[in-house]
Amino acid sequence: MARELGSWTRAAVIRGDITSAGLVLILAGVGGALVGAVGVIPGSVGAACALGAAGGVMCVYLGRTWWRDLLEDVVDEHADFDPGDSPVPWVSDAIWHARNAFDPALDAPVILMAEVDPLVRAFGHDATGAFTEPVLRPVTPEERGLAAIDEVPHDVAAPEAFDIVGTLANLTQTPGRFICVAPRWPICCGRLACLETVTSEQRPEGALYLPPQSGEASEDTAGKGTHTFQCRACGRRYATDPAW
Repeated sequence: MARELGSWTRAAVIRGDITSAGLVLILAGVGGALVGAVGVIPGSVGAACALGAAGGVMCVYLGRTWWRDLLEDVVDEHADFDPGDSPVPWVSDAIWHARNAFDPALDAPVILMAEVDPLVRAFGHDATGAFTEPVLRPVTPEERGLAAIDEVPHDVAAPEAFDIVGTLANLTQTPGRFICVAPRWPICCGRLACLETVTSEQRPEGALYLPPQSGEASEDTAGKGTHTFQCRACGRRYATDPAW
């Protein structure tokens, strides 16, 4: 039934106008009926208020029902959505796909609200800002010598050579849904490493844990290394913790 709504009614449902109006009618109607019951206003007016409250209940019911129907329509339309491969070489395809696959609970309301407020679209698949306040962490020659070297996936491009201004700008403008706060990003072979995992439980064996500053002791690394990266130029893997 939601698909048959007119454009005005559809917009009113999305904005919540019908539900809000119903709540106002309920409050005003119940109040009027109570006042009428104690004789402050004529009984006929109180009865009319009671009818208004009943109409408000119907408005709330229809508003919520149509909203749920609209959400179901959006979910059906986007059930097979494929975010594709990562559009940037510093985020792996697996991370990109996991974070940007269609989420019914998150994306369906955003898609609907964007019909009446285009700015809301920035919170869905059109978002920019997957990383908040990234911190660059250059890898020292000594650390490179300790890191395990794994095979680099075929047909993947390494990020461009390092440029601090351009690199930070690229990171902060990474498209897609939010991924993590203040990642400490390794710079290896003069370029950004590629983010592969975002939990310490996923940390692959052999990934070298990088302390916040080069030269700091890191004797006990158990449970450390929330984020794992691989240099797509040389294959070395690193693990870091967020800057805050």
